[in-house]
Amino acid sequence: MIYITDGVINVSKPVKLNELIDEMELNLDEYTTFYHPKSGEFYSISDHAFAAAEGDESVIGLHDIEDEEIEIAGDIYENSSDYIELPDRFEIDEYSADA
Repeated sequence: MIYITDGVINVSKPVKLNELIDEMELNLDEYTTFYHPKSGEFYSISDHAFAAAEGDESVIGLHDIEDEEIEIAGDIYENSSDYIELPDRFEIDEYSADA
């Protein structure tokens, strides 16, 4: 899919509905899942990785955080418009309660 935003041409890869549902079902409490339309990839990033990406060194030694996860968290902070945050399970429960 090609779309233009603020004069910039963007290309996004389509996502399969079953992949989206799988990612939303796997979402854990201390993680936030993002979809990156340009690459077609999903990323589940821990709260600790976001803290480390913001420079909080206290979480690095205490938690098993991969360097790649911290890099992706930093990219999400710097380029938030390139990512779509998926709803967490509590938001999904609210949707089903309203239905």
